[in-house]
Amino acid sequence: MIDASAVEAATRVRELTGGKGADIVFNTVGDPYFQAANKSLALRGRQILIAAIHPVVPFDILEFYRGQHSYVGVDTLALSSVATAAVLRELSPGFASGHLKPFPIRPAAIYPLDDAKRAFVAVLS
Repeated sequence: MIDASAVEAATRVRELTGGKGADIVFNTVGDPYFQAANKSLALRGRQILIAAIHPVVPFDILEFYRGQHSYVGVDTLALSSVATAAVLRELSPGFASGHLKPFPIRPAAIYPLDDAKRAFVAVLS
């Protein structure tokens, strides 16, 4: 995980991968990190987008086809609870084997159930 607000993401990804770039970038906000994600991708890398702050992003078509990149959009708002559970079931073996790792959870981000409203507001901000 790279904090793109603290470092230039593409440069850091290249450093961590010996110049190769990332095979997959999981972009949860769209723009402002769409372009940084593109610059982070390896040859034939994929950017997965699940949300967008702005509906239109800058797009460098040369970078796209020269890198043989792919973009995958997942409309998480359109998934039912049953569909979401199916996705989680498919991911479970990856977490169990250690190939997938969740983001660390800060103690300040843990809320008791009776404080769910405050937790929801925190996610939105």
